[in-house]
Amino acid sequence: ASTLMMGMFLTPGLAGAKEIPGEAAETLEATADEPGTETGEPVVPETETEEPETETEEPVVQETETEEPQQEEPVITQESSGLAYEVVITGNDHMGKGTTQRLTATVYAEDGSLANNQSVEWNSGDENIATVDQTGLVKPIKDGDVKIFATALDGTKVRGEFKITVGPIKVESLIVNCENPYMVQGGPYQWLTVEVLPADAAVPDVVWSSNASSVATVDQVGKVEAKGPGMVTITAATRDGSNIKGSATIYVQPKKMKMKKPARVSDKTREVKLTWETITTGTLYEIEWSKGKNFDPLMKDVYSTKIKTPSTSTTKVTVKKDGKWFFRIRCIKTVKDADGRDKPLEGEWSKPKKLKVKLKTS
Repeated sequence: ASTLMMGMFLTPGLAGAKEIPGEAAETLEATADEPGTETGEPVVPETETEEPETETEEPVVQETETEEPQQEEPVITQESSGLAYEVVITGNDHMGKGTTQRLTATVYAEDGSLANNQSVEWNSGDENIATVDQTGLVKPIKDGDVKIFATALDGTKVRGEFKITVGPIKVESLIVNCENPYMVQGGPYQWLTVEVLPADAAVPDVVWSSNASSVATVDQVGKVEAKGPGMVTITAATRDGSNIKGSATIYVQPKKMKMKKPARVSDKTREVKLTWETITTGTLYEIEWSKGKNFDPLMKDVYSTKIKTPSTSTTKVTVKKDGKWFFRIRCIKTVKDADGRDKPLEGEWSKPKKLKVKLKTS
C-alpha cells in the first residue's frame, strides 16, 4: 500500500496514471527515505545546482585584468593627429636682389608626425620687399626685411612664418689659409689665401695687414715676405662692412749666417779669433767647433758657446789640442708663443770654416 501511495504521489494530476511496478516503486521508496528529501525527488536537481558553481569558477575577472595593459596611452586619436599643429618653413634667410629661392613648408600634427594634408597657402608680409607665389618661390624687390607666411589648408588655419633679409649678402666667416707657418729671413716668399663664407657674398674682397712689418710684410694679394727673425700675425679683414677678420701666425727663422776665415791670435797659444756678419734682431749666437767636419755630437771633441749680444761680430775661443779644427755659427731668436711660452727660432748653421792649429814651442 505504501508503494502504491508513493507512486500516486509522484504523478499527481496525471490522467490515466498507471500503477508503478514494484521494482521501480522500491527505488522511489528508498530515495524518499534519504534524509533531507521530503518530496522524494531524484538526485538530478542536485547535479544541476552544482553546474552553476562550476561556471562561476571560470576566471572571468582574470581575463579582464590581462586585457588592461593593452590599453596604453596615448589613446589613438586618428582625427586629432592628422590635423595641422605646426608649419615649419625652411630656406635661406638672406637674399640679394636679382636672385630667387623656393621655400619649403612642412606641416606637422600635434604628435610630431606629418599632418594628413600638406597643402599650404603662401603669402608675403610685404610685397614691396619680396613676393612669393603658391609654389613657395620668393623674388626680392628691394632691400629690407620681410616675413613669408605659409598657412595650412586643412581648416585649422595654422600658420608658419619665415623672415628674409633682402640686400647685399655680407661675409659671415673668413678663414686665412697658410701653407707653411715657418719662413726663413730673406728666404722664399709665400701667398696666403682666404676662404670666405657664404660663397655668394656680394663683396668677398679683403684687406691684408701685418702687425710686425720688421718681421714680415704682406701685400694686397696675400704675398708674404720674411724680413727678420720673430713672430708675426698676418690679418685679412672684409671690405663689405661686416667687420669679419681672419689671421695666420707665421714664425720667421734667422737667416743662414756667414763666418769669415778663423785666425790664430798667437802662435804661442791655441786661441782662435772668429768673425761673422751680425743679425741685430736676433737673441743670441751659438758657436760650435769640432775636430770633425760633421760636428757629430757623439764625438768627444765638439765644443760650443753662446753669445747673448747680437751686435757683437767677433769673439775668441781656445781649442784643446793641435790639429785641424772646424768652426760654425748660427743665430737664435726666442719669441713668446700663443700660450706665453718661450719658443726658440733656430737659424741654419753657417758653412764650416777650417783652421789648422799648431802650438809653437820655441
